[in-house]
Amino acid sequence: MPVVLTLILVVVQVALAWHAKTMVDAAASDAVVATQIEGGSEQDGRDAAADLLGGSTDQLLSEVEVDVTRTADISTVRVQARVANVIPFIPVIVHATATGPTERFRSEAEGG
Repeated sequence: MPVVLTLILVVVQVALAWHAKTMVDAAASDAVVATQIEGGSEQDGRDAAADLLGGSTDQLLSEVEVDVTRTADISTVRVQARVANVIPFIPVIVHATATGPTERFRSEAEGG
């Protein structure tokens, strides 16, 4: 019986981790879009990730970190979070990275 219960808990933990990974991927994707658009900023990216993850951080995700970098050419977002534990003493951490070109007006003189 303990083996069966342990297997059930492992299945639940894997399902939670998969769901959390999907959410973190979506947050990184939304955040990079908000960051890379012309007129976007790093704060816009952080806000977009927070909007998507806002409802889940109280129970499913904790220790959420969103790192947004915007340069003249590339925008990058990294999201990392810890998943709620069903099995004690086994930390599960999910992360995602999204990168895209930073949009900006380029005159023909710049070769754009």
